[in-house]
Amino acid sequence: MNIEKKVGITFFVGIALLMALTFWVGKIRLFENGYIIKVNFSQIGGLKKGDTVTLAGMKVGRVEDFGIKNNKVQVSLWIKKGTMLRQNSIFSINDVSLMGGKYVGVTMGTTNRPILESGDIVNGADSYQLNQLFTKAGKISESVDDITKKVKKGEGTVGKLLADEELYKNTVEFMKSAKETSDKAQKIIDEFQGIGIEAKETVKTIKKLVEKIDRGEGTVGKLIHDEELYNDARETMRSAKVVSEDAKDVLGKMKGINTWLGGESVYSSRDGAFRNKGYIRIEPSDDKYYLVGASKLGTGNSKENRYKIEYDVQLAKKFFDNNLTVRGGLINSGAGLGADYTLQDKKTVITVEGHSSVYSSPFFLRTNLSYRIWEDKNYYVIAGAEDILDRPSFIAGVKIEYNDQDIKYLVGLIGMAP
Repeated sequence: MNIEKKVGITFFVGIALLMALTFWVGKIRLFENGYIIKVNFSQIGGLKKGDTVTLAGMKVGRVEDFGIKNNKVQVSLWIKKGTMLRQNSIFSINDVSLMGGKYVGVTMGTTNRPILESGDIVNGADSYQLNQLFTKAGKISESVDDITKKVKKGEGTVGKLLADEELYKNTVEFMKSAKETSDKAQKIIDEFQGIGIEAKETVKTIKKLVEKIDRGEGTVGKLIHDEELYNDARETMRSAKVVSEDAKDVLGKMKGINTWLGGESVYSSRDGAFRNKGYIRIEPSDDKYYLVGASKLGTGNSKENRYKIEYDVQLAKKFFDNNLTVRGGLINSGAGLGADYTLQDKKTVITVEGHSSVYSSPFFLRTNLSYRIWEDKNYYVIAGAEDILDRPSFIAGVKIEYNDQDIKYLVGLIGMAP
């Protein structure tokens, strides 16, 4: 064998030894010191050997190896020496970006927990991968498309509400009835205002008469100056002064009273008719009130009992900063109880009430939601269900309330009458 062949063979053997040495050095991580932590995952979603391990976003190691242990994927992580991981550190597999790539993220843990040692085995946290999220988003989009198609075809509850011609006609009839009810309520309000004006004029007239008497004018004034009647008149004036003071005291207390006139018109899908109701609510204080009212069901699917008037006489008490009202007494001419809860927006009220009734067995139960549609006016829309325990039906309607201060003075004057 000549010298050229020996040199060639020696060259190729050297190359092979160099490649083997490079691979071996890579395996033993020359000049790198660290330790191995094993983490069990339910799935790794494309994680590869050599992928980065980060601690609070800082690179501290890499993925070393994989294996199957106890129906879990066990990932061996090489961690740089000096990196302290705690037993309550959380290991999770995350996406590098939308373009792909994975890394293992580790949280700091708390300083009061022991430090992980080389060879320790912990459980990793399973997290949603981007492909799983895209799959779920696709399913949600398909569901939305199906619902939209059903609504367009008039299927389902929403579809029927939009496509039902009969419901449209009922809504028009309901709005007409609501307008009529509003007009009637306004007439009642105007009449009460007229009574209040007349009462004020009467008080002014009485005041003028008292002033004439003080000046000695008129028959009564002359009688006051009569010596024979002086003593009797003096006692009479003392009594009148006491009555006047009592009247002022009563009127002062009446200033804290609020009175409300209310009208309500609610359509029942079962009866196919509107129940129209009017009432007066007197609030002697912020935490209680008295309510007196009457209602009548209009003609609809059946004319049975349509002309019978039902009465309400209720006492109510408020709790929890006046957000919860509990009331009881006569409800629709039956003994009953009710509760009203006002939500934080001060516009929405949830009502549940029930009463004894000859038309329902065993108990007439109603629940509805009222929403005030104007900020500075007590105009409400109502929706709910009634006769839940016997023949459930949908109800919807409107309610209007008007604060009238003249009514309380009229009531007070009537109460002072002998």
